[in-house]
Amino acid sequence: MIDWKETYLKDICELITKGTTPTSVGGRFADTGINFIKSESLNYDGIVDESKFAFIDEESNKQLKRSILKENDILFSIAGMYLGKMGIVKKTYLPANTNQACAIIRLKHSMVDYRFITLYFSERSFITYVNSLTGQAAQPNINLTDIGNLKLILPTLPTQRRIASILSAYDELIEVNNQRIKLLEETARELYKEWFVRMRFPGYKHAKFGKGLPEGWEVDTCYSFADVKGGGTPSTTNPVFWEGNINFFTPTDHSDSYFIFQTEKKITEKGLKNSSTKMFPKYSTFITARGTVGNICLAGEDMAMNQSCFGIVSHDAKDCFFTFMFTDIMVSFLKQVASGATFDAITLNTFRNYKALIPNKELRDRFTEITSPIFHQIENLIMQNTQLRQIRDRLLPRLISGKLEVKTEKVLLNSETETKYN
Repeated sequence: MIDWKETYLKDICELITKGTTPTSVGGRFADTGINFIKSESLNYDGIVDESKFAFIDEESNKQLKRSILKENDILFSIAGMYLGKMGIVKKTYLPANTNQACAIIRLKHSMVDYRFITLYFSERSFITYVNSLTGQAAQPNINLTDIGNLKLILPTLPTQRRIASILSAYDELIEVNNQRIKLLEETARELYKEWFVRMRFPGYKHAKFGKGLPEGWEVDTCYSFADVKGGGTPSTTNPVFWEGNINFFTPTDHSDSYFIFQTEKKITEKGLKNSSTKMFPKYSTFITARGTVGNICLAGEDMAMNQSCFGIVSHDAKDCFFTFMFTDIMVSFLKQVASGATFDAITLNTFRNYKALIPNKELRDRFTEITSPIFHQIENLIMQNTQLRQIRDRLLPRLISGKLEVKTEKVLLNSETETKYN
């Protein structure tokens, strides 16, 4: 680590500032327009969630000229429960602005590689260090001076670029897989709509009808092909119920992907037996009923679930993917009924009151036959991404700290210890 030097973040930045809420200066939010990126869109891995962007009009953006974003700016969360979440501003986001919960870090690109700095920020010990700066404040936050005084230990610019290239290769593979996953998910969704919403199922031109329905179809609820079950939580005061090997799904575990394989919390066999929760089989559909309502996912393996969700279990395992897509359409409909807003709650009556066309079993089995390879490919790609992240996360602290030394294109083990933050 001879060529690694200690520096302060302010010494490698052109600008460190923050945004403003548009309404505080007479501006306004809009349904469409200029992207307004809040801390909710930021993550510890540097990936920005574009689905959570808000929008402002052109006049509001002019009023907030101090915080107009540029390509490769780093956004860094400085207020809220979790500090240090960040994201790189891509060219495709522009024009864009941000609020006061986000610091804007504009680097001197002749001195540092923005990809390396983002990786540095995503290293676990650095995140822990940033979150320790707030002490015991009721509303955690750090100011711009604190941001500027963050101490970094950096290698030369060529070394930064080599490290960034090594780790970015994993991120690029993950992104390619994510794009494939989205295409596969949309394919499954469109096939369901084509067959069971637009009614263009195989043989529809020659189908026999009775009482306005194709033969063998009925208007009914999901109970005609599945059971809806609630969950529960083992006592949190009894340690023997927790830190086991049974995944325990809660609303915070939901992701944008169709599948969930690992949960933040895990329970033991004793926790399972001594509470109202139950084991849900692989490919059960989970739907969040409290907090952010109406998020759905498929259990990637057998797992338990808490009382803030419902689990929908098909009577016939072959119907599992049909059940998931049926629930996806049901949620979309309920959100439309609620005028596009997230509705307050999902209850058992939600499932009893929602009636739709239920195709015959033969057609549902045909749907499963065609879509199973799609869902299994999604499953495999998510698992590949998990493995890629694990490899990347093992390399990250070693490369960022200099414990793994890079020379040309090779990575060599170095005896140096990892960077410490005091």
